[in-house]
Amino acid sequence: EQPLVVRLREALDASGEIILVVEQSGRVLFANRTAQDQLGLDPDDPVFRSIEQLLAGDGRRDVWAALERNQEWRGELSTTRADGSTIHLELALLADRSSTGDVQTLTVIAHDVGERRALQDALEHRTTHDGLTGLANRQHLLSQVNLALPELTERGQSGALMLVDIDEFRTVTNSLGHEAGDRVLVAFAYRLLRTFPANAVLARVGGDEFAVFCPGERDVDALAELMQRTTAAPFYIDGSEVHLSVVTGIALTTPTDPAPNGEALLREADAASYRGKERGRGSFEVFEPGLQTRAVDRLSVVQDLRRALRNDELRVHYQPKISLATGAIIGVEALMRWQPPGEDVRTPV
Repeated sequence: EQPLVVRLREALDASGEIILVVEQSGRVLFANRTAQDQLGLDPDDPVFRSIEQLLAGDGRRDVWAALERNQEWRGELSTTRADGSTIHLELALLADRSSTGDVQTLTVIAHDVGERRALQDALEHRTTHDGLTGLANRQHLLSQVNLALPELTERGQSGALMLVDIDEFRTVTNSLGHEAGDRVLVAFAYRLLRTFPANAVLARVGGDEFAVFCPGERDVDALAELMQRTTAAPFYIDGSEVHLSVVTGIALTTPTDPAPNGEALLREADAASYRGKERGRGSFEVFEPGLQTRAVDRLSVVQDLRRALRNDELRVHYQPKISLATGAIIGVEALMRWQPPGEDVRTPV
């Protein structure tokens, strides 16, 4: 070989890029050292594979459609190494055509982006999933529900969103510590995964609060009862036996009454959950329109009371306790009364 050709080959071999020149027949005209190492090519094998096989990974059709129109294509795709493993490449393909327009040779310049894609996937997973349990987080749950709702309505199917709240979980962390509490949450999440069907979307939406969206589900009562029984079995953490009870609020979307979005469905499930807590541990409640009104009224009262505390609108009234036998005052009761400016006194009733 001429000295310039030798120097050029050495320079290409020293490159960290995959560089290939392949004939349409599949004969490799040139493969630099990086291509041989990363694709598992045998430099003594005169035939590597056809161009079609080289581009047999995802996006192949788009690539060939682009090459039919242009001289080059740039982008990312996956292909297989000689040993059958997958490699993710960012590459440029340059086509050399014959006088009839057919591709004669293809120059491939590429580099492995597998680590970058793995990092991107990991970062995306962290932004959409709970770091402790591995379940979806609130934002990802809502995005999945919002995607599913129009499809359910179009197919005439129902769906259910369950909000599962662990009762008195603070008792576990106070007695066993936060690390043990985390392990209980992980075990609890695993039981939920075992309970619900594969198409359900499970999420951790709060410290001790979980949500499950079941598309196409009809018998939600039976599913809620199964979940209650599954999670009622004791958990064993560091030699301690931990018993949990849950309250579940259920909101439904149906063909005749479809939910507008995931946020609305979650609010309804939360209102049902609050009603379930009033009924007691181990209960579940299906949302009814009146529950939302009660939830709004309750929030309004809470906000008004906080303002009353800031503005010193609460007053203590003393009511005497009188003996029926003697008529004497034997004590007093201290009663809190709320006096908003310009309004009558508000009693607890």
